[in-house]
Amino acid sequence: MPKLLHQLLKQVIHSFPRINQELNTLKKLRIAVVGGSACSSAGLDSSSKAWPLLLRDSYHCDLQYVSLGGLTIVRAIQIISEIEPCDLVILNLGTSTGWPIPITKLQDRFGIKFSSEFGFHQPIKKTEVPTLFKIRKILKLRFKNSVKYLLFAFGLYRPKAGIHEINDQIDVLAKVLKSKTRNTVWLQHRVFQKTSTRVERYFYRRYYNKILNKVESLEDKSISVLQIPDTFVIQSNYLSDWVHLSHEGHTKILKLVSEHIDDILEINHEERRA
Repeated sequence: MPKLLHQLLKQVIHSFPRINQELNTLKKLRIAVVGGSACSSAGLDSSSKAWPLLLRDSYHCDLQYVSLGGLTIVRAIQIISEIEPCDLVILNLGTSTGWPIPITKLQDRFGIKFSSEFGFHQPIKKTEVPTLFKIRKILKLRFKNSVKYLLFAFGLYRPKAGIHEINDQIDVLAKVLKSKTRNTVWLQHRVFQKTSTRVERYFYRRYYNKILNKVESLEDKSISVLQIPDTFVIQSNYLSDWVHLSHEGHTKILKLVSEHIDDILEINHEERRA
């Protein structure tokens, strides 16, 4: 009898790690998504969801979700410092870092809001419009682009943050992220750039590459870069402003993010086993 009891106890003790592992898998994954308006439902109809909400439905996770138009790296530092610790942070910065804005105190005129950093942004068209209205929109767009070149010539149309500040900003953000999570996915948004000027394309590409190169060179390998492939940058994935995502775009981003998360979870599981 004592021998049988000893064997039973031995089996129970050996099963503890497996039971503990099973219990851990039953815990809800805690994910935080912090991003600009590109990860919001801006411009979508009421039946469509932004990809962070689709992610929540797919993983049945506890989601902290903050989407702020005009989100920069500096603003992201403040937001992430205030979120609850979690298993994974997905940072989805948009075009605000590196996209030029009017640096002027002119009053709003000619239909342009010089007082707003979004004054030159294209509106999202939700419905079909008459041909005459389309012609007016094209003429207005060309006039705005002419004003952009004029302001640029006088040094009044440029990114708010200097490109030499990016490295320091990312270093600070990386430290804040490390205090909140073991894993971070850095998803830098890409725009279609159909109606942007050469000035905007120049600054955007320069800052985009600068940010990704810096993040990839970080010593902290818990921050991984998820790049949006060139094949994604097609008209059907964007709304009429060529920045915000369509329903198809959100669905494809969900697939990219989900595959990346699964890879991270598998790596973490292998590390625990080792």
